[in-house]
Amino acid sequence: MIDRSTNASLHVIGDQAAPGLIMAPASQLDAIRRILDEHHIYYWVDEEYISFDGEPDVAFINFSRDVDPKRVQKLLDEAA
Repeated sequence: MIDRSTNASLHVIGDQAAPGLIMAPASQLDAIRRILDEHHIYYWVDEEYISFDGEPDVAFINFSRDVDPKRVQKLLDEAA
């Protein structure tokens, strides 16, 4: 999946040793939620969004320790 604000691929930050997270434009949150929900991946979204230097709001999508970040990354990469 491409980050619409940067035109770069979205990436899962973290590995098996630490819980993962995705920083994504808030405008793409619904699409990301659909993918995660469809594949029964447990996550939560921080209540507040952050804007860096006047850029669009960024949402933080967090995963529990038992979520495989490589699996999530593969799902994002396969998404249109």
